[in-house]
Amino acid sequence: AQPFSVDLLPASAYMLVDKLVELDALCGLTAADSGEDFTFVDLCGGPGGFSEFLCTKGTGWGITLRADEGRGVARELDWKISREEAQGQREGRSFTVSYGADGTGNLYSGANIRHFAALVTSQAAGGVRLVVGDGGFEGARNRHDQERLMQRLVLAQVGAMTMVLAK
Repeated sequence: AQPFSVDLLPASAYMLVDKLVELDALCGLTAADSGEDFTFVDLCGGPGGFSEFLCTKGTGWGITLRADEGRGVARELDWKISREEAQGQREGRSFTVSYGADGTGNLYSGANIRHFAALVTSQAAGGVRLVVGDGGFEGARNRHDQERLMQRLVLAQVGAMTMVLAK
């Protein structure tokens, strides 16, 4: 049994979440200092497996592509975390979803990154303790050159991370 609710997630999300749970158990990723709340950001995190788990530990913010069949963004890629987390009803913790300045959630847009970073840092003074990112796209999976194909997205995630991570 999972130590958190992933009822709304596809079965393939469990394996990735299990890796994060194991890393947390081994390294104490979510251990907060005395008197400090654990805070996190999930970049390109839809459907939300990492956030489902991290919401059991603290407060978070996330950005991912908004589902839009017209733009070719499948509904499966948008947030599917439970309403309980998204509305902040679990033990006083919350998860705030942002789709950036233009409402798409696209991290290739510098305006979306800046908008998201401003939202996070306005609510988490000094930045967050952990940033996770799992962005990717189907065309890059299982290819010999996937790193080259993903470099723009990884660079955008690193840029966003530097703007929201505590110093």
